[in-house]
Amino acid sequence: LSLCEQSPYETSCVVDLGWSATNVVSSHRGKACPKSIRRMPLGGRHLIRIWQYHCSYRQWNLMDQELILRECLEQSGFISLDFKGDMRSAGKWPVGL
Repeated sequence: LSLCEQSPYETSCVVDLGWSATNVVSSHRGKACPKSIRRMPLGGRHLIRIWQYHCSYRQWNLMDQELILRECLEQSGFISLDFKGDMRSAGKWPVGL
């Protein structure tokens, strides 16, 4: 929540996607709101399993390739420290790329 304290916004939401669970914490003026803290039993492991299932079609079988999909998931994760700037730069790309 240290990034929330530096934010110019009064409210924020932190989502922590872990290996076996996801935690969601809402904050107001840099302080966590205890009643809004949620833990969902869905994490990276589950997302990789779902991704394996959907990527395994036709001649590709990725059901045994958890390491490759895990590496792709970790490298495609993105944390924005300048949300507005990143959204502006994303808007410059043509649709479909």
